[in-house]
Amino acid sequence: MHRTFYNEKYDYRTQWINFTDMLSHARNTRDFVDVMLVGLCDAFGFVGAAFVPADFEHPGQARDAVVYEMEPLPPTLPATAFGGLLAYEGGPCTLDTVAGLLSEDALEALQDAGVGLVLPVRTVEGCEGVVLLARPIDTREEHDLEDFELLEAMGRQIALCVRSFRLGDELAVAREMEGRFAALVMHDLKNQVYALSLLVDNARLYIAEPEFQRDLVETLTNSVSNMRNLISQLTRLPGRESLRLAPVDLMELAREACASLPGADIRFEGAGVRAAVDAEQVSKVLVNLCLNAIEADPAGPVVVRVGVNGGPFIKVEDSAGGIDPALLRDGLFKPFRSTKKRGMGIGLYHCRKIVEAHGG
Repeated sequence: MHRTFYNEKYDYRTQWINFTDMLSHARNTRDFVDVMLVGLCDAFGFVGAAFVPADFEHPGQARDAVVYEMEPLPPTLPATAFGGLLAYEGGPCTLDTVAGLLSEDALEALQDAGVGLVLPVRTVEGCEGVVLLARPIDTREEHDLEDFELLEAMGRQIALCVRSFRLGDELAVAREMEGRFAALVMHDLKNQVYALSLLVDNARLYIAEPEFQRDLVETLTNSVSNMRNLISQLTRLPGRESLRLAPVDLMELAREACASLPGADIRFEGAGVRAAVDAEQVSKVLVNLCLNAIEADPAGPVVVRVGVNGGPFIKVEDSAGGIDPALLRDGLFKPFRSTKKRGMGIGLYHCRKIVEAHGG
């Protein structure tokens, strides 16, 4: 009776085998996303699709979408444009169902791209992203309960695979960082040890000479300063819970922090603004930014501006012409990426973590 009087829309077994077989051929995260989008379009007859991955460094924000045979989403959309979809805990649904979770700009962009269905990609640990599905190739076809059941099952499989690839990528990056960090630290330590060993050898011959004694003190002072700087870079990055917050005048804080850079042409603009911050940590940020500005443009002045615009702010500006677009595009705040010959590439990464710990 089942075979004669009722035909299911899908042979679920065949669809599942074909879909999982396609996914199994993916070699990396990007490969997987491309295969996944093609598989969904083939299975359901969609014109195109896109995957919007969640940004785990910034909860509630999304990274750039990967698009397959669909109009690209506007690059001007803010990173928070799809925050509502990432927080949505339901299953696959029409765009109209979740329209209230989107800003007007984001909703208009999805409508212009022809998006009809939304598939949240979630595991029990949280949302990995959202799949956006464009209109069907056959515009007369309407998606029914069977479509949504199969989509939901595929969505769970996609979520587990995306999470697995993401964790694998994070592990690979962590191992690479560990190796590079160890090599950089070892290099700096060797330089300090070499300088101190020369000092010890010379001290055996010239320790009684006043000029050598002055050089000795100066060299030891520089070595201690370099070691302290290295230790500060190795210390655990502060989290919100470890900050020692206290009301501080940001202009005074800026002047005191920059006083450790004697001879630098640093100019201060704005008025005193009070804010609850960890003075020691924010001072590190100011010194790092000012040093970067001075190194970028040794001849020009560095301007430190303090004010309020929706909240307290400190800006450090130089006239060196801006940051290399390639570095901006590929990840300015990723550790071990530096344009300096002797740079460790963790200064701005450290700064960003401090600012984010303050909620900035």
